[in-house]
Amino acid sequence: MITLTSTCDDCGSIESVEVDTTKFAAYKAGGTAKMHFPDGDWTPAHREIIMNNVPRPVQFYLCPMCWLYMEEGDHGPHNPDDGEWASDGPAGDSALRD
Repeated sequence: MITLTSTCDDCGSIESVEVDTTKFAAYKAGGTAKMHFPDGDWTPAHREIIMNNVPRPVQFYLCPMCWLYMEEGDHGPHNPDDGEWASDGPAGDSALRD
């Protein structure tokens, strides 16, 4: 097993996932992250971390909370220490505070 980490380019939070070394090597050799790390076993957030650990011309990573902001068309930091929004955030985010 190998632990892969990524630092969010927006808020600076560090996310990690453990993957099988052989599977990770096979992914780096070719194919898509979803092919090597399928739904059911891996979430899209896990795959984002995995993909960010393979050299590409542009490296960019957003943590799951910052992805939510981006999808809502808002851009604002959250508090990575407690998982809560540091601002009012996008409309309808009150469920994320629970």
